[in-house]
Amino acid sequence: MEFRQTLLAVLVFCLGLFGCRDTASGQDMFAKAASGFPGIEIPNLIAGQLVTVWSWGKDVPTSNRTIVITTNAGSRQIDLEGVAHARWLSTGNLLVQQRFRDASGAIENRLIQVDQSGAVIEELSAENKLSAPEPSPDGRWLAVLRYNEKGFAGLAIKDLHIKSKTVNEYDKNLIRYNLSNPVWDLDSSRLAVALWSPDKKGRLWPLLAVLTRDRNSIEYPVGDSIEDQSEPSGITPLFWSNNGIYAKSDRGLLKCALHHGGCELIYDPGKHRSILDGTLGVNGHAFLLVRDLQLDPLEARAKEIHDVDLLNGSGSLLVRAPDDLFISSIDWKAK
Repeated sequence: MEFRQTLLAVLVFCLGLFGCRDTASGQDMFAKAASGFPGIEIPNLIAGQLVTVWSWGKDVPTSNRTIVITTNAGSRQIDLEGVAHARWLSTGNLLVQQRFRDASGAIENRLIQVDQSGAVIEELSAENKLSAPEPSPDGRWLAVLRYNEKGFAGLAIKDLHIKSKTVNEYDKNLIRYNLSNPVWDLDSSRLAVALWSPDKKGRLWPLLAVLTRDRNSIEYPVGDSIEDQSEPSGITPLFWSNNGIYAKSDRGLLKCALHHGGCELIYDPGKHRSILDGTLGVNGHAFLLVRDLQLDPLEARAKEIHDVDLLNGSGSLLVRAPDDLFISSIDWKAK
């Protein structure tokens, strides 16, 4: 019953936020919806907090984006310039990646901690070429990808308990190729990542791997080659649970056991659908961001939020973004 109420709350949030369908652009929708946020009352319905990043217009690094938080008091926007990525910290504050263009037109990144009003608490890193920040569940560690002029430059792990804007680089000898999508396990000791590895024809695909936080080992829970994984398109991790790693492939949502236990399909998002992102929810459920490939196969952002019961694999469409609006990031935090 609790989770049914949660779903109802999110649906009410979406209808309240995007009830005006006659506006000319996504920005107009947000402007009109913003004045309605205080009037959305959903007391005692949500057992946590959902943060999403919505955008409109062309999908470019500095596109128009806004953060939306849904709580038991309703939904509201956080207006921050250049939002690219948002994740909950254990304190209830938000970790935000911002992107800007400098005077020469080059992209610059900034990692900041903000409270739920959007006020900046601190800048977490002064390094420009950092991306995809993922805080650990215990609030101690921050995994982040580092880039330079030549492309991917390594995985870095920052100790958030140390007041420094530097990060520690992961051992490059353990990482043969580019990686993406770092995801912490529940006790903050390991990271599941996608290692972009070549198949027999030299094409790169995401290979599921697990790294230890102390940077001294790497494991391949499903196999150490693309062919071993039995997923032609590769496997990209989304989140951990007590049952293993949940990941995405072209087939849909997978549950992957550790120690070569293999992966099984849990949820198929539907025809012409592809999973973009996902977060563990409450009561054995998860929220998934899903792309609509039929609408535009080249659009990298999501149009839908799906609710999935991880126990029985059933799922349903929870939210579909109106025309001109997209979703690019999602994270759930229990109260």
